[in-house]
Amino acid sequence: MAENPRELIRAAQSAETQGDVARAVECLQKAAELYRQSGNPSRALQLLRHAQRLDGSRADIADAVNRLEWMPEAARARHGPDLDGEAGVPASGLDAELLPEVVHRQRLIEDALREAALVAGDDTPAGAAQSWVIETEAAEDSQRLEAQLARVAGEVDDGEVSGSQPSASAGGQGDSASAPGWGVVLSGMNVPSASMAPVASVSAWAPGMNVPSVTDDGAPQSADALGAAPPRRRREARLIERGPTRADAALDAWCSFCCRPRTDTGDLVAGPAGAFICKSCLNESQSLLGDVAPKPPPVVSRTERPAEPVMGLVGQQATQALLTQSLEAQARCLLVVGPEGSGKSVWFQQLQREDVGVITAVADLEGAGTSRVLLVEDVERLDAAAHAALRAFLARDHRPAVVLGARGQGSEARGLTLRDEARSAPVLTTAALSQAVRGAVPTDLLEHVQVLLPLQVPTHAEFMEIARQRLAARAPAVSVAEDVLAALAQEAGRSSRAGHELHALLNRVPTGTWGLAPTEKASSARKARRKRTS
Repeated sequence: MAENPRELIRAAQSAETQGDVARAVECLQKAAELYRQSGNPSRALQLLRHAQRLDGSRADIADAVNRLEWMPEAARARHGPDLDGEAGVPASGLDAELLPEVVHRQRLIEDALREAALVAGDDTPAGAAQSWVIETEAAEDSQRLEAQLARVAGEVDDGEVSGSQPSASAGGQGDSASAPGWGVVLSGMNVPSASMAPVASVSAWAPGMNVPSVTDDGAPQSADALGAAPPRRRREARLIERGPTRADAALDAWCSFCCRPRTDTGDLVAGPAGAFICKSCLNESQSLLGDVAPKPPPVVSRTERPAEPVMGLVGQQATQALLTQSLEAQARCLLVVGPEGSGKSVWFQQLQREDVGVITAVADLEGAGTSRVLLVEDVERLDAAAHAALRAFLARDHRPAVVLGARGQGSEARGLTLRDEARSAPVLTTAALSQAVRGAVPTDLLEHVQVLLPLQVPTHAEFMEIARQRLAARAPAVSVAEDVLAALAQEAGRSSRAGHELHALLNRVPTGTWGLAPTEKASSARKARRKRTS
């Protein structure tokens, strides 16, 4: 059963990628033979040229390349049945006889060489003829070679006409008109001039064979020297590149899928392992993979952090009621005073959530709206420039209500108390306000304050309620007994930072269900009895 040249080309590419040059050359030779037998010598010549580049020391490959290169272009263009299908392959060999026109041209060249050797000079022996070196480049363009052969044949015909009437002076001077144009180096064929010394008889040269070259001093090179010299290989682009990239135009490559050459498929895409693909095979591959849906990336579940507990002001009912009454009475400047950790920041955040006011920095007072109350924290920590900006803002006639916050003791403030039938209103002096904030706020700012809102340190029960609300946001991961809440509230009440200390203690409670460990009483040291000395 005939072999398929496509499979042979794929096997050759695979062997070349793996470094098995001998296997690649063997497969290329078999594929070329199948193409030549089927009447497609141009495809066979491509395969043999690539095999010759892989292993330049193979004389049989060189002979086969020379025979196909000597074949005229018209004969090479006549393709037989395409072997890309499953058609059968004829069983004729590679050593088929050359065409008559090729034999005729070779004979014409032999006659021209022999005649040029006879008229070379008087020192040349009568029975010897010049040997000419014909070097064929592996990638020679077939059209240029055809034109050169036609040119040489025309010169030989002119030489035969002029050689029938030789002149007596031509042989003595070594300059004959019977071989015009010899000594001109053609592309792909190096022809020496008549002054070069002979190196061998013309019988040593045969069509389709490489004749030994001549050294610079005119001495012929021996067969051993020619065999020892490494074969010359044309430098070309590497087959293996990082891909996918556009294949180099200098590469004589084939599509690895349909096994068609670049001349039939157009540009190729090169892969990283010496593989190539044409546009038609690429489109076919995309149509085959059109039904395959891309695999979705795995969904990584992210553990969401628990939201911060929303805390409100615990207790302080009288102060909260006073704020509501003052805002209803169109009070424009109020001052919240309380010790550190009493809940001033928590109260301001609660008012902002309830859309009563908005926490604002001093630098943003000018751009704030007039619909809600402006809440300014930690007035006692502002610098002189911020105090001046706040003072100028409070002096404006048209502005929203402002609630200031500062550390201090509001219960120490004393002043007048006004009373009507339903309620009473305290009227504090500026000195009392300055004493409440312990002199940390400038007097000219305190002069704009209309209502003082004092906050007290939370009681033990309020501390326990605050701790219970904060730990409820971490349930069920964290659960503590009532005695633990009482102990935490007691420790927070002992600290000067009160609520801040309670918040820090609650953050240190680890995950789990906890109770309070009993405290161990320290044992009293017994006094050692002294022994009486007798």
